[in-house]
Amino acid sequence: MKEVVVISAVRTPVGRYMGALRTVEAYDLAALVLNEAIKRANVEPYQVDEVILGQSYQNGEYVNIARMALLKAGWPEGIPGVTLDRRCCTGLDVVRFAAALIRSNQAEIVVAGGVESMSNAEFYLPGNIKWGVGGSKGMPRGHGDLSIWGLRFYDRIQRARVMTQPEDRYGVLPSMMSWAETAAKEENITREACDQWSLESHQKACKAMEAANSRRRSSPCRFPSPRVPRRSWIKTKIPGPTPHWRGSAASNRY
Repeated sequence: MKEVVVISAVRTPVGRYMGALRTVEAYDLAALVLNEAIKRANVEPYQVDEVILGQSYQNGEYVNIARMALLKAGWPEGIPGVTLDRRCCTGLDVVRFAAALIRSNQAEIVVAGGVESMSNAEFYLPGNIKWGVGGSKGMPRGHGDLSIWGLRFYDRIQRARVMTQPEDRYGVLPSMMSWAETAAKEENITREACDQWSLESHQKACKAMEAANSRRRSSPCRFPSPRVPRRSWIKTKIPGPTPHWRGSAASNRY
């Protein structure tokens, strides 16, 4: 069985929701890192056997984003691409699947990664709108169902969180905040611990930028209104925001 090695790794800068990267399509972000990854590995596009990308909010604008991204990158049309979705574990799984292809002699070089643009996640009408205005049923308020002009209008981000399990077996699952509260109670995670973890994460990001480590790992991405972590925000103590969800520890993050 072949030994599998990672010969290149790169990412784009990370933007906040509806922030500086909101006008950049997810497949354009993916195309950017596809080209940068093979450039750093001294590999030509025609040498790549497969592209595997993960995306959790696939939609009508991003049909098989792996294939779309490699074509946007200008790679040969004969290279296949496949998109995976195992929600938050997708980024790990694409590497596992890539390694499996190589170990089983089905591929020599595979480019694997993940891509998402939450800012561009779609609003959509369910397919049963074809049966008439209103379709066959609606959905409880607060879970991605927006009543607009009498039509059932869904927010992909909120709707996907509800529909990750069959409704007839589990019912309509509550929001991520409620699950965060449950996890905090079961694991005895305090509000102070969450705040401290967030602060340390922010400090590490600032140190990495100052040391230029992030520039070595990331590929430049041209976009308007660039933003960087606010160094002035770093303090020994930080004031906590007012709780909004039953005094939860984990869900009251800023």
